[in-house]
Parts: sequence; C-alpha cells; structure tokens
Amino acid sequence: MKKILNNKTVKILLLILIGTTFLFETPYDPDFGWHYKYGEYFFQNGKLLKENIFSYTYPDYEWVSSYWIPQILIYISYHFLGNTVPAFLASLIFSVILFLLLKNYSNDLFSISFVFLLIIISLKSFVITVRPLYFSTLFLFLLMSILLKKNSNKKYIPLIFLIWANTHADFLLGLFVLGVYCTDNFLKITSAPSPNFKKITSPFKNRVYLTTYFNSLKKYFGELIKNKNTASILVNNFWILAASIVATLINPYGFKLWAVLIKELNQPFRSFVREWLPPQNINFLSSISNIFISMGLIFSILPYKNTNEEHRWNRFIIIFFYILGIKSVYFSRISIISASFLVLKNIEMIKKDVSPIIKNKFKNIPSFTPTVFLLFLSGFTTNVFVNNFFLSLNLKEWSVKKNYPYEAVSYIKSNPIEGNMLNDYSWGGYLIWQLPEYKTFIDGRMTAWRDDKKYLMEDYQKIFGDTDKNKALLDEYVESYDIGWILSRPDSNVIKFLKENRSNEWEIVFEDGVSTILRKMKRA
Repeated sequence: MKKILNNKTVKILLLILIGTTFLFETPYDPDFGWHYKYGEYFFQNGKLLKENIFSYTYPDYEWVSSYWIPQILIYISYHFLGNTVPAFLASLIFSVILFLLLKNYSNDLFSISFVFLLIIISLKSFVITVRPLYFSTLFLFLLMSILLKKNSNKKYIPLIFLIWANTHADFLLGLFVLGVYCTDNFLKITSAPSPNFKKITSPFKNRVYLTTYFNSLKKYFGELIKNKNTASILVNNFWILAASIVATLINPYGFKLWAVLIKELNQPFRSFVREWLPPQNINFLSSISNIFISMGLIFSILPYKNTNEEHRWNRFIIIFFYILGIKSVYFSRISIISASFLVLKNIEMIKKDVSPIIKNKFKNIPSFTPTVFLLFLSGFTTNVFVNNFFLSLNLKEWSVKKNYPYEAVSYIKSNPIEGNMLNDYSWGGYLIWQLPEYKTFIDGRMTAWRDDKKYLMEDYQKIFGDTDKNKALLDEYVESYDIGWILSRPDSNVIKFLKENRSNEWEIVFEDGVSTILRKMKRA
C-alpha cells in the first residue's frame, strides 16, 4: 500500500480526478440556451444563423457570432449525449491539458500539483466547462505555454488563432498578449535602453536621470532607423503576429468580424453586465482566485530570485491585467492564466531551497502524506461532482436551484398568453432554449446591440433599474412592441411598480418564489 501511495502515476491520476470532478457543472450559464439554439439551427439548416430570429426587438439586426464552432459542438454533444457526459468530458480534457502544459514547464510534481489545484479552484467560478469561454481559456493557456517555453514551435501560433477566432472573441486579447511578446523581443534584440522605474517614479528628484534616459532613447531610435538590418529584424519578430492577424480573418464573416468587435468595444454595455463589473462577492472561490492573482503580481514585481529580465513581457501582462481586473471580474481569468507559469516557476525555486529544511524538520512525517491529502481532496470534489451529476439529470431541479423560471415556463406552455414578452435579461438565454414559442425582449446576445436612436441594454437598465422614474419609457416599449406580459423576479422593480401602481392594468397570472408573470388586461 505504501508503494502505491508513493507512486507518481497515482498522484497524477488523483490530480486529474480532482480537476475533473471539481470543474464539472450543469449547463446553467445564462447564455448556454442561445448558444445551444444557434448550434441547433446550423444542425437543422446546414448554415450559420446570421439573422435575429430569437428576439422581437432589433429583428433586422445581423449579428456576427465568433462562437459558431462551440455552438455546434454544444448542440451536438448535449442533444445526443445529455446534460452530463459533455460537461464531464470537457472537465476531463481541460484537466489533462492543464496538467500537461504545467508538466511541460516544470518537472517538480509538488509545485505542479500546488499550482494546478489553485488554478482549478480559481477557475471554478467562471463555469468554463459549459461555455465557449472554455476554448478561449485553453487557447490562452496554450499560447502562454508556447511563448514562455524556450525552443517551442512558435510557427504553429497562427493556426491557434485561426481556430480561436472561430470559437471566442477573446482572440483579441490573445493577439494583444502576442503583440506584447513580439515587441519585448524586438526591444531586447535591438538593445533598447531599459528604464529604471524606481528613478522614473520620482521625476522631481531624478531630473538628471530622466534627461539621460530620454537622450539614450533618442540615440536608440536614431541608430534603429539608420541600421540596415532593422527591417529584417522587424520581419523576423513580428511575422508571427502578422500571420496570426491574417489567420483570424479566415472566418465565415471575414473583415466584418473585426469591424463588429471593434465597434462593440466602444459600447457602454460593460457597466450593465455582472462579469464586466468590479469584484463584489467575497467567497471561498474568489478568495483563492485573489490569492493566486496576488501571488502572480508579487512574483512579477519581486521575483524570488533575480531572473535577469527574463520574460519581462509576461510580468507586464500580469500587472496589466491585474489592474484591469480591479475594474472588471472578466479580466481576473486572464490574470490567473497569465500568472500561472510564473507562479509555478517561483514556487519551484522556493520549494527547492526550503526542501532540505522541511525534510529535517518533518522527517518523521510519512512520505505518502501528499497522496493522502490528494485522496482526501478527491473525496470532497467527488462528493461535489455526485451532487452536480444527479442535479444535471433533472432539468427542473437544476433550473430551480439556479433560479431559472422553470415553473413559469411550464405555466406559459400550458396557458399561452397573447402579445410579446418583457423578460428579465439574465433569463433570456434560458427562455430561448426552453420557451422558443415566444421571442425575447432581451438576452445575452444583445448587450452591445443598438440602432441610431436606441441602445437596448441601457433602456432595459432604466426600466428594470428604476421603473418609477422611467415609467414613460416602459409605456413606450409596451405600446410600440405590443408587450402583453412580463416575466421577471418577484422582487424586481418593474414587478413591484406595476403591482403597486398599475394593478388596474396588469394582473398576476402566476407567481412562485422564483418568478412572477403579469399579464396586461384587455381594455373594455
């Protein structure tokens, strides 16, 4: 038994088991439903869905979806394999790939295990296994691994972006990371003067240094322009970035994909969507994420040992996305990924230095103690998995647990109501999936949609955020779009306002602890 517990393969299998069982989730992501229906449309019609057939607002809007490959895979896997097998396979594949990437960067199993577990716990809250975000997360890990590993096959990077651009819009962030890498590499090769940030941050005390540094920059650029080899150096360093950008144009929409994504960068929808807001809820998962991201930040600024400017670009990326993560939870995932390999490297160096001390201090502790810990942890995650497994088998149970309006949907199917539906934004994807008989007012696709006059997400926020102040806007939408019923949470502002102030116009036809349906009364 002792020999088995000390076996390296057993430890690896336990790690994979922990990752797989802990990441497993039911398809409760708010956008899962419309991703599923887009895949269904392709499977049934043999072409991509470009028209807006799921909402009655913006019926002529042609949306560019960079998620079309995951959407097809989501539909095929969940339609033919059920709600359990696809999520399990996604969790298993992710855990295996993550371990292999970490193993490719380090040979120390303890350090790999430590970082692997922190990453798995940190990514749990992003529900990556039932979203197109899954592919983007894998591609970013793969990109970071290739860029950080010496003598790796960087020529395959454009191929990664070819697939990435057809799976998730985050390929733009990947191009940014690659651009930073190429720029830093170019500056190293051409011997660009490196600034001393300690002196720069005190400009009034170090005017002489600043003058010297700017003169060295002026001299550097002058020599760069005169150097006949500059053009070839530029080509050798940036061809991967250029080829990767070109590769992203190989998609069903061509240049239009870039045009739409750039346009959406200027939209204010991020102030309305939860994952684009600053961190709010503090729990176990977010605490582990913050600890891991902070480790990456600390090792970026104060590496355990002098690395002689090695992977300077990686440290910049970590600090950059750490700052963005303060304003938006979305970038926390990028911070976790970008910090993973740097944290692993520093943990490995720390472990190597403290191992002799630990062995002397704790020499009486059995050698198989780490394996026992992994067994204990796998028991906990397996229990979580079993609960989620049985939950995924019952649509009603997981719908209710995740606060989706299952009973309300069942009522509407049995008791159809005339007119269009005004729905809660976070239920849009679920309604597209489970109540296709009715088109939505708003859903997860539409956060950046707008025409020349209106921005729907902003109007939705006004109506549902402060109904009393924006009752005229509500009336305008009800009249313009022939809204006959409203489906929202019992405590939502619009439901409370209509109950208290418009009870002679709207009647309650259904209500439970999750949702309320108000129907507009017909005028006599």
